[in-house]
Amino acid sequence: MVGQTVGQYRVLGKIGRGGMSVVYSAEDVDLHRKVAVKFISTRLTADEAAKQRFIQEARAASALDHQNICTIHQIGETDDGRLYLVMAYYQGETVGQKIRRGPISVEDALGVVYQVANGLSRAHESGIVHRDIKPGNIMVTDRDEVKILDFGIAKLAREGAEMELTQPGTVLGTAAYMSPEQASGREVNDQTDIWALGVVLFEMLAGERPFQGPHPAGIIHSILYDDLPEAALPADLAPGVRRVLHRALAKERSHRYARMKELMTDLGRLLQDGGADPVGLLPPTQAFPNVNRSIVVLPFANLSPDRDSDYFSDGLTDELITDLSNIRALRVISRTSTNRLKESQDDLRSIARSLNVQYVLEGGVRRAGESLRVTAKLIDATTDSLLWADKYSGTMEDVFAIQESLSRKIVEALKVTLSVEEDRALAEHPITDVEAYEFYLRGKQEVHRYSEEALDRALVYLQNGLKIAPENALMISALGQVYWQFVNAGISSDSMYLQKAEECAQKVFEIEPDSPHGNRLLGIIRIHQGQCLEGVRLLQKALATSPNDTDTLAFLTTCYGFMGRPSAGRPLTRRLLEVDPLTPIYQCWPGILSLMDGRFSEALGYFMKSFRMDPSNPMVRCIHGQVLAMAEQRERGLEVFESLRRDMPENFFAKLSELYCYALAGKVDKARELVDEELSAVARTDPFYSWNLAECFALLGEKEAALEWLRQAHNNGFYNYPLLAEKDPFLESLRGDEAFDALLLEVKESWEAFEV
Repeated sequence: MVGQTVGQYRVLGKIGRGGMSVVYSAEDVDLHRKVAVKFISTRLTADEAAKQRFIQEARAASALDHQNICTIHQIGETDDGRLYLVMAYYQGETVGQKIRRGPISVEDALGVVYQVANGLSRAHESGIVHRDIKPGNIMVTDRDEVKILDFGIAKLAREGAEMELTQPGTVLGTAAYMSPEQASGREVNDQTDIWALGVVLFEMLAGERPFQGPHPAGIIHSILYDDLPEAALPADLAPGVRRVLHRALAKERSHRYARMKELMTDLGRLLQDGGADPVGLLPPTQAFPNVNRSIVVLPFANLSPDRDSDYFSDGLTDELITDLSNIRALRVISRTSTNRLKESQDDLRSIARSLNVQYVLEGGVRRAGESLRVTAKLIDATTDSLLWADKYSGTMEDVFAIQESLSRKIVEALKVTLSVEEDRALAEHPITDVEAYEFYLRGKQEVHRYSEEALDRALVYLQNGLKIAPENALMISALGQVYWQFVNAGISSDSMYLQKAEECAQKVFEIEPDSPHGNRLLGIIRIHQGQCLEGVRLLQKALATSPNDTDTLAFLTTCYGFMGRPSAGRPLTRRLLEVDPLTPIYQCWPGILSLMDGRFSEALGYFMKSFRMDPSNPMVRCIHGQVLAMAEQRERGLEVFESLRRDMPENFFAKLSELYCYALAGKVDKARELVDEELSAVARTDPFYSWNLAECFALLGEKEAALEWLRQAHNNGFYNYPLLAEKDPFLESLRGDEAFDALLLEVKESWEAFEV
């Protein structure tokens, strides 16, 4: 075949051979790109079933547009009836080739398996089970991107029409990686791929397969009956990794991970901790997570004749969450996450499993005039058992007493011992008027939308709340955050907004001298004023007082990232997602740390998840495009940038996206024209935005402008020396420049001096 031309492809050389095909590298003579071409084996040319499997692979893989799945360009047939498949060509090596050199480090192995799981999750969502996951079918590119290859025996089940190319009881796949059900010829589902991926993880860590034998029948016997050979694993392997292996390789499907996303959740937690033993992993042999002392308070149903009383039931829900969040022994799902469950039709057990909690509180509120009736019940979702149920009657004046009574009932049922401070906190109410509290909640919700219209609405909500509760520290701190967000979201560079925000912070301290809300607000203001170290100190102080505050966790995580300490932020992101797992924007926070650590492919999954949950958020969409481009997926990155420019042309992040488009296309004049006084003024207020502009000018070869913006970023607190010195691909044109090297020395000094 070498030297021949098939269609528009000139065959260059053989890459490898499989059981039913041989793969060559080739040149696409029309598009001038290198591709891989898989030809069906000549001995199978007349085998109709084999040809159908070959065609099925093309259909299965081409239906999946995912960064971790090999891209299929075309299927064709030679003049002599030989089928061929044209795929993207990836420079790199398979996991099998890596394993042959010896065991792989825990962190690298987890990273590879996470990306494979990400791709398989997409396949499963589309009704496709791969059925032949093994090291030879997993490619790791030179950019550390993982690609799943060979969907030749995938099972398709779309729109209720299942396509099987084997008779019942026939076994397809590679023996060593077959699940027990696959090896015994039983029906397969998503859990078959989970098992195979568990075998691959074991083999990467141990350097050998977990189930072995002298021949295929012996291997299958080992799969069906032998225990997992833990002695083959590294002696110092963290218990968390062992638990993941045991659950992925549980012989009974009821004990195995049910879905690939569950496996991804545990892998993500392990990766955040560098392969250590994080809290909250799903256990290997139980059908329900090990989630003692964790609770979700579902939105209380409004049972009143007046449907406009939703704000009242929402207020009661949030008061309970606030009370319980002050108890350190409890993990409590935050209000922003539970609010997304308001219209959920899922059963309680499914909700609890998705949030990784053991207990669920649900209830209802009936209000008629001044009369009030509240019902509540606490359920242990792991056993579907009712712990207690109660009814409370009174008037509107009794609402906070009812709320406190409910909180104490929960504490009693969960057998939690309160400290003196926690007991006192249960009796306190930050906002004592329910309607005012609803205005506060609505205002806070708008802050995270990153648009001028949303912030204008937030101002109205909070100002209405302050008319009812004028001297309230919580409400005033939220108002200050709205003013700050006008600058942070790139909507305005007017110093008036930061001035108003600082006035709010000072007023909070007058009411409550050591308020965590005041410390958090003043901390983020100081960062935008270029006093990053002072800002971090204030955020750390706020977190010490209020360890479950999601805003503080998010802000401090970001600071650790751009100051070059992403590893310090990972425990914070884990806590953030534990207490607020459903807020879309927080899903990308681990991705921000991966971005700041130069692990761009790893960051993609987090930004994709956040984007899917809320495609309207311009900040998420812009950074998603940036990460795609940095991960050598420039075409997809440009598509994301262009969509943001099209959908929100006046938004700051849309303009930043437009600048990246010009930079990646080398349009210097267009870029200079776009970076006007307004855009520059906004970018100068933020270390991240200053770095963004430096990247763009470096891509354009405008070294002087790039260095100017890097100095601005450094002055604002961007101390991430490893990223700037080596990992950021967009700064490559600056490396070796004398002025850049001198600036790096200053950045390195700041980075080394910063201690978490």
